[in-house]
Amino acid sequence: MPAALENHHRDLIYKASRHPTLTNEPGVTVTMDDGEEIKLEPMHFYDKPSVNKSILKLVRLLDGNHNDTDWNNLPPFLHGLVMAKINLPSSFYEKITRKACEVGKERIILRCAEKPTETGMRLSRQGVARELMLGFHNRAVLANFQGGELEAASRRAEYVARMLEDELHGGGKLPKGEVDARKDPVVLAVLLELAAAKAIHAHGGQDYEGKVANYATKLLHLDSKELRSQLEQQTEVEQNYALVQLLPIQNSMKWALKVDSVKNSDLRKQLEAELSSLAKVVNDTAQSIQEKVGDKPRRSLIMYDQLGEKR
Repeated sequence: MPAALENHHRDLIYKASRHPTLTNEPGVTVTMDDGEEIKLEPMHFYDKPSVNKSILKLVRLLDGNHNDTDWNNLPPFLHGLVMAKINLPSSFYEKITRKACEVGKERIILRCAEKPTETGMRLSRQGVARELMLGFHNRAVLANFQGGELEAASRRAEYVARMLEDELHGGGKLPKGEVDARKDPVVLAVLLELAAAKAIHAHGGQDYEGKVANYATKLLHLDSKELRSQLEQQTEVEQNYALVQLLPIQNSMKWALKVDSVKNSDLRKQLEAELSSLAKVVNDTAQSIQEKVGDKPRRSLIMYDQLGEKR
């Protein structure tokens, strides 16, 4: 990208008087920060590539795409935008994270998040950590919360939880418009359900590390009631958005109540009370969405049906 070049290199590509330097052999080749070598070519100043068109093209390429080669283009693409000092809306990072999780490419997003200053992929960006956690949740659901998929989902979720303590991902002072994902009920809920499922399947129902009780306590202290308020008056889009978040919260509490340390503590009554009120909200909201959309697929209804099969 021209904006990522040094001033004298930009002069070479934009000034007509300097173009012979580029068109005559051997031309001019520059090495970018990531080690990639690029041969400069003449350009008109107003022929700059459209960022919006490039982003749209990338999203279309990756949507529903399982090809690792294509997804591996994401980190250098984001790095190029950072070098060019081009700011993207946080909605892009949330959307591309969701697309990655839909085709099992969470590791690509994690790779980007490991170098937030180079890629701009911070877990404090609105929706990024949540979408990652929803991706781990869905993988575990499809594997019936057992086996290698459960282990992999749990390991990656715990990795995200550790990353969230880093000041670059929200553990420090938050830039305007960004969030502390450690306080997101969905993030905690997925950590809880995966820890509880592991305790059941790998440790005979025992919470040896105390993670289940810890996550359950934190989840109960978070206010998720805002998600449930006046849902019946909301639009289908708003209901769908809320239900996607409420489902893993509900499921995490169900799993937690199977663990011995929770069943035999004060947490049990609190979780049961929350579940009792949450169950009606979830079922009523799912029914309301279904009535509005008919046979049209919705993310929340797919999740609802998948979890219904596990009940």
